Amino acid sequence: MKKKGYFFILDALIGILIMSIVFVTFLSDPVDVPQKPRLDMVASDVQLLFSSIKFRDLDLSNSPTITEFPVINDLIDSGVISNIDNTLSQQIGEFYYKLHTIPDASYRGNAGDVLGEILEVLPGQYNFEVRLVGDFDDGGGGTIEISEMLYDRTNIAKEDSDVVIVRTSFVFGVDPVPNELWGPYVFEVKMWE
Repeated sequence: MKKKGYFFILDALIGILIMSIVFVTFLSDPVDVPQKPRLDMVASDVQLLFSSIKFRDLDLSNSPTITEFPVINDLIDSGVISNIDNTLSQQIGEFYYKLHTIPDASYRGNAGDVLGEILEVLPGQYNFEVRLVGDFDDGGGGTIEISEMLYDRTNIAKEDSDVVIVRTSFVFGVDPVPNELWGPYVFEVKMWE
């Protein structure tokens, strides 16, 4: 009769051991937040930021205490950004237009500086590539498509990422000096972690 107690205790210990191994195995695996929905949300927010925020909203040059965007304020003060009612994407598109119609490479630098100053507020875990694609006169009566990468913040290669989110929109505007329409160009933001 006394031996039946040993079997029940031994059986209970083996059961507890198996349950402990199962719990430790499942609880030790870290829970990952789904990457695609988070990236999709941030990429949509970045696209919305570029298409809705105007330079008038960022012009803090008259404030003696706030200097959050010094490069942008310098470009506004120097007249490089002449229309502060442009959205961020419109101004980048205008720089792109001038880069390919006026032989001045400083417009590429200005576009990269504006993009860098805006995108630096996002956490470093996000990688970005901003590209504009447009058709230009080739000088012989035809057009040529030019794709230009204007900003690249890469900590890891796109090929090493599980998910790359691409957001595109169209951007167009009017160049005030010759008063001519430019665009539409494809404004493309690629994002990955």
